[in-house]
Amino acid sequence: MNRLAIASVTFAAALSFGFSAQAADKVAVHYSDLNLTSSADAHTLLTRFERAAEHVCGGSVQTSDLHAEAIHEACVKEAMDHAVASVHSPVVASLYNNETVPYRLAGR
Repeated sequence: MNRLAIASVTFAAALSFGFSAQAADKVAVHYSDLNLTSSADAHTLLTRFERAAEHVCGGSVQTSDLHAEAIHEACVKEAMDHAVASVHSPVVASLYNNETVPYRLAGR
């Protein structure tokens, strides 16, 4: 079964950025149902990662506190960076980095 736990790295990030221990929940993101060579499925995985990162980092900031917002954004970015790198998928990485999605030409 393929699964990726992004919480382990986010836990350290959350604490170093000043989040409470509550922000360090563990979240497993399952992707065994996805084909990571497909742009549509890679996009689905990135959406799952975003939801998990938001959850692990304590949800979106609802105040006008710019410092808290910056901390939250840094936590989410670190969680996303780690999750994307962990799946070793060029399509997922390209979509995440807003690059042109690589493709293969059919060979003989």
